[in-house]
Amino acid sequence: MSNANLIGRWDFTASDPTIARKNLAPGGHFQDVVLQGNTPTATRTSLHEHSGLTLSGQGAWAEAKGVAGKTVREKTLIAWVLCDDPGSALAGGSALGLEDAGPGQFDALVFSEKNQRTWMAGSDNFKRSNIAANPPAVQTDYVNKHKLAATYSEVAGNVVVRLYVDDVLVDTVGGTAGTKPMPAYDLASSRVLFGARHTRGDQPVGGLMAKLLAAEIYDRALGAAELAAIQDPSSKLGTNFVGVPIPRDFSGDVELQTVAVWALWEQRTTVVCPQLLDTHGKPWTAVWQTVGPTDQRSVAPDQRRAFGAAVLRFASPGTYTLKYTIEHRVDANSPWAPNTVRAIQTAARQPNGDLVWQLDSEDGGDSNFKDTVIQVTATKAPSNKPITVTIRT
Repeated sequence: MSNANLIGRWDFTASDPTIARKNLAPGGHFQDVVLQGNTPTATRTSLHEHSGLTLSGQGAWAEAKGVAGKTVREKTLIAWVLCDDPGSALAGGSALGLEDAGPGQFDALVFSEKNQRTWMAGSDNFKRSNIAANPPAVQTDYVNKHKLAATYSEVAGNVVVRLYVDDVLVDTVGGTAGTKPMPAYDLASSRVLFGARHTRGDQPVGGLMAKLLAAEIYDRALGAAELAAIQDPSSKLGTNFVGVPIPRDFSGDVELQTVAVWALWEQRTTVVCPQLLDTHGKPWTAVWQTVGPTDQRSVAPDQRRAFGAAVLRFASPGTYTLKYTIEHRVDANSPWAPNTVRAIQTAARQPNGDLVWQLDSEDGGDSNFKDTVIQVTATKAPSNKPITVTIRT
């Protein structure tokens, strides 16, 4: 697999919203993303720096129109998404879709259309979809982000669709007699859809309550191993950005602590909450700094955590993202350089209702990934209390 097969890539967590709207894949096959569904009195679709593409359900959608010069048959759709529990609703929105208005066809990663809380490979009139009463891709975890993917391959003129959730094959459609032929998408009349399942007269059909982090489209049906090797473009593994989502259904206190600092060199941690603005209209930001082993190893672990504190209060529940940068420098005359941050652990829900994440980082001195270790604990509280986020490092 090479970038020659990649025709669409969007990182909705980019620091610059202008970049977040752009197709980062080579070839220029799609125009910039356009947010749709907003009115003077309602913001249904939003895109802010570091924050992802936020969709608030029915009427919330975005599109990237295709550019003439290419026709797509075999393909792979991939999306990384933090999805809300729709309950019993059958909203039928999509995390990512490709629609060709000419012949009136679409393929999409659709959620909760025919069956509650279920992902499926959606398509026009269910031509390439599994609409069985007991579908295999029911989602039960709404705390962590998930990777959704569908591959579309052509076998003897028939289409075979494979649906993956977190790189696990969960469903296969087609490949037998009577399967519908593979549709061709002329990008001159096609567009990529986020949120909507498809459109009717330029109006969205279906809706999704979710935060989209990133998406990719390939003009080839990728194999399972190839698919598993593709990392979330928005996670920036190997650099210094990591995001922690606070789910919409959570109400309580969220504490961010430095639980270990064993660095040989000076460390600096910057925390940003893009959804909260300060008095200057900028994303809320806090910075804490430590100076290495001379003031760290000689004190008790609990004391090592108390370098500073800040309290954030959210007016209402929502999916909030904390972004933090961990950097180091050898001495005061050296430039700051990013630590390598390993992937944040999957959020674990404790028996008392708390949620716990942890990440660690390495400044390159000894490769033990214990230079700055951060733990996030979200403490469950009665639902009538506002969400409070306490950050200590």
